[in-house]
Amino acid sequence: MDVDANNDAALHAVVVRPIEASELPRWLELMRAHHYLGFGKSAGKRIFYVATVNGEWVALLSWAAAALHVRCRDQWIGWDKAVKRLRLKQVTNNTRFLILPGVRVNNLASRILALNIRRLRDDWRAQHGYDILLAETFIDPERYRGTCYLAQGWTSLGLTDGFGHNPRGAYARHGKPKLMLVRQLVSDTTKRLRSPLMDNPDRAVIILDVAKLPLGDLVEHMCQIPQIRAGHGQWFTQAKLLALTTCALLSGVGGYREMTRYAKAMEAHHLERMGIKAGMAPSVWVFWRLLKRIDAELFDRHVTEWLRRVRPSEAMNDMLAALGGATPLPLLTTLRKNCG
Repeated sequence: MDVDANNDAALHAVVVRPIEASELPRWLELMRAHHYLGFGKSAGKRIFYVATVNGEWVALLSWAAAALHVRCRDQWIGWDKAVKRLRLKQVTNNTRFLILPGVRVNNLASRILALNIRRLRDDWRAQHGYDILLAETFIDPERYRGTCYLAQGWTSLGLTDGFGHNPRGAYARHGKPKLMLVRQLVSDTTKRLRSPLMDNPDRAVIILDVAKLPLGDLVEHMCQIPQIRAGHGQWFTQAKLLALTTCALLSGVGGYREMTRYAKAMEAHHLERMGIKAGMAPSVWVFWRLLKRIDAELFDRHVTEWLRRVRPSEAMNDMLAALGGATPLPLLTTLRKNCG
């Protein structure tokens, strides 16, 4: 397609849209035939796009799950491992971008990227049910400079460490660092990506790396909550159970059965820091009997006061500051509301 003579008209006629299911074979055939990387199997969340001019295909794009480990990106965001584990899905990777052979339109690539980014969040939410906050891509500096991306406000984070997936799916050094570019999809992208408060309309989900918390001090702090008679059993004091509950709630657990599974999965040395023997996870009924009798607002205030004192992360400190001094995190109160 040669539209050099009517470049502006072609740019205004560009339409970018997800492909229809019936168009997938054609999309795959063209991508495999003309992209220098080809196109293999694509698992997980993804969206394939086509760009058209007056109905004629001129470009193909694919978006998929973000790369798992990228040092420059992770440092730029500033998230910890616990938050990254659950928020990484809110980053999407532009894995392929192909202008089809014979298409010559000035600034076409930038125009397509702009139109794609404009609708990407809505399309992702419609197809996959959650929001994305950041777009990323990798450029081979020996082939390209990423001009069309930079022209659309993408930010260069520098070169990667030169690792990639081998045929078995593991990471291996290939010795060819790629230039990483990112595009923020909302104004406060980095703040939201490193925030321990997850976006959930039904309940407050807090995500922290509890392994880094002073768990022994947490047990002592929970001793300040008045004792109730709830049948803890011979292996668990109330303070230890409340410390376990705190760890579970700060790790995103949202139900009593999940708490038992969480406690069973905790590493032995983390349990020992709370004075709990490995393999002695409380049953769901032990949690339920205690937590239905505990003053939920008092518990939430104690946990929030403790977090303010131990300062587990910069992101958590920012969130607590935004709540104000008198407002506790709604942890147990939300659990009771949702689970009874």
